[in-house]
Amino acid sequence: MMRQVIDQTRILLKDVGEFLHGQAGQVLQKSAMVGTMCAGGFSANHKRTIMARKGSLEAERAAIAKERQALETREAKLRENEQAAMAELLKKSALGKAPFERVEGFFAALGKLGLDEAEKRLRIS
Repeated sequence: MMRQVIDQTRILLKDVGEFLHGQAGQVLQKSAMVGTMCAGGFSANHKRTIMARKGSLEAERAAIAKERQALETREAKLRENEQAAMAELLKKSALGKAPFERVEGFFAALGKLGLDEAEKRLRIS
């Protein structure tokens, strides 16, 4: 009787694992196979459970590191594109057509005022 319950439970857990797919299903299937029913009650091989979890955690860390590296690469490319767009805007603006000395003076004044104050004063005029 007890053996039938155990077998039915394992079949049910296997079906649930197949339904879930992916990592969650694999972990569920592994954990279902780790424990065995003994005369004294339920006994589990905790070392195998920990090792299975450790492997999946390491795989997750590796995947996150790979995604982080890809994101950093994308952000660096975005910064390069923004710098190129700013340079293009500067060339097309009145500053791009002005003599260097005036542009240099303009940026010196902008540095003294700060961007927020300069924008506020320009909006007023």
